[in-house]
Amino acid sequence: MDEILSRTSLETLGRCRLVSKELKHATYRTNMLMLFLQRSNTLCTLLYKSSCGLFMKNAKVGFDQFNKLKKFDFLPVVNGIRVNGTRINIIAATKSGILLCKPTKKNSKYYVCKLTTKQGKAIPDPKLDPKFVNAVAVGMVVLRSRLRFSFKHIIPIAKPKVHYKIVRFFLTKSDSILYRSLCCDIFDSDTWSWKQLNGIQRLHCLAKDGFTKPLVSAGGKFYWIISNGEDDDHEDEEVIFEFDPKKECWKFLSLPDELRKRDVVFKRMALAECEGGLGLICILVEKQCMELWVKEVNKNGKIIWSRIRSVCIEKIMESNPNVSPLALPYGNSDVAVLMDGYLRLIIFHFEDGRFLFVDYPENKEFLIPRDFLFLQSDFQPVDLKPPLRSGELCCYVIPFLMVFVFVVIFGLLLDFLILRHTVSYGFWFCCVFVVIISRIMY
Repeated sequence: MDEILSRTSLETLGRCRLVSKELKHATYRTNMLMLFLQRSNTLCTLLYKSSCGLFMKNAKVGFDQFNKLKKFDFLPVVNGIRVNGTRINIIAATKSGILLCKPTKKNSKYYVCKLTTKQGKAIPDPKLDPKFVNAVAVGMVVLRSRLRFSFKHIIPIAKPKVHYKIVRFFLTKSDSILYRSLCCDIFDSDTWSWKQLNGIQRLHCLAKDGFTKPLVSAGGKFYWIISNGEDDDHEDEEVIFEFDPKKECWKFLSLPDELRKRDVVFKRMALAECEGGLGLICILVEKQCMELWVKEVNKNGKIIWSRIRSVCIEKIMESNPNVSPLALPYGNSDVAVLMDGYLRLIIFHFEDGRFLFVDYPENKEFLIPRDFLFLQSDFQPVDLKPPLRSGELCCYVIPFLMVFVFVVIFGLLLDFLILRHTVSYGFWFCCVFVVIISRIMY
């Protein structure tokens, strides 16, 4: 099975995960993923502050090539602002290789790009509400990929048109230092515009660890650990904030019952994607153990938590008592990434308890969890163009109809007056012409 799956593409691998649970689990095995990354043209790495690839799992792309690859000199010039030589901050990343970035120059725009294919497009600036204080979390997710065709070569090449959404969460001004309302604005690539969501403006919350936790994407939804309270007089309770960018709605998820007990006080938690779903990594300080929980839905539609891993990390905590979980780098339950007191990383294997320290050579300050981004990308071009406006559409439709009528009349004349055929070749001329015009329009 590994030999077959490791020779497919990233898109085919994603489709295989929808067939059955057994096949889905097979696509997430670490041995299969290692073979897949070696044989396929896929890049998988962990970025920190957009400056260094910590893990590089691709036989065709080395560190030297990656340093050249991460240059953003391909971004277009907007409003006379050039990004060459300017530091670029990667704000969000997706499993499809689509990134959200912004130059550090003043008055710079947001860019959506794909590093491996050197494609980039500027998106409109969001309208800033004066009541917003600062953005505490930004996420991006690809909802759909539709095929288009490119005729740059003789043979048509598939070029998918991606539909993505960008979500930004803001804090609002408040008299309370601990509690502030959480607001959200969303960018939709189909409408090519930002809009503010009013549904969670009255939510009073305090994010855990001073908003240093990242916004985790799993199964097309965003998750965030927060401490929720109705007001200053009520006791906080750690919950998981779930936001669905497709339906643009939100709800709270409770932690596993065993982690909500009062005797379980000293715990360090992190959310991560685990086999396409939501996973919860928890380090119990007093027991010196680490657990991995996954969210499941039973037949009645009720959310339940299942503990799939429980290992002792006494050896790590003896020398590193401040260790905390970060993520699951391969999206499975085999390997976890931990942080050693915000100074270096630890690669931990659940099966045999092996661990490896990874130092960040350029780091001179504390590592912040939300500054880590997992980049996974193939080298297939995508279509990042905005949708056509009504005025632009008329400019294409009117000439298209005129030429369409001309080709039909010409085909009919050619068939009946010259070739004496009963089947109209004009129909086939129109089909070819429609394909060419569709390329121009998209």
